[in-house]
Amino acid sequence: MRELTYEEMEQVDGGVAPVVVAAGITIAGGVMGGYQTGGWQGAVVGGTLAVPAAIFGGAAVAAYGAGRAMFSAYTVGTMWLQNRAVNNIASAGGDS
Repeated sequence: MRELTYEEMEQVDGGVAPVVVAAGITIAGGVMGGYQTGGWQGAVVGGTLAVPAAIFGGAAVAAYGAGRAMFSAYTVGTMWLQNRAVNNIASAGGDS
C-alpha cells in the first residue's frame, strides 16, 4: 500500500466532502421535518430513514448510467417511506 500524493488527497477531499455535507443536511432535514410533523417520535423515524436516503443519494451521485437511476429510485422510495411513516405517527397522535 502506498501513500497518497498531495494531488490525490485534494481530489479525494473535493469529491467526498460535498457528499458528506449533503448527507448531514439530508439527515438534519429528516429529523427536523419529522419533529415538525410527528413530534419526537417523528424526529426519530425521520432521522432514521434519512440515513439510507442520504447513502443512496451519495451512491447515485457517484454512479453512472443504470446504477445512477437505480440509486436515485432507492432515494426517492426511501424518502416516500419516510414521509408515510412520519404522517402515520402524526395521525396516530404522536407527541407534538
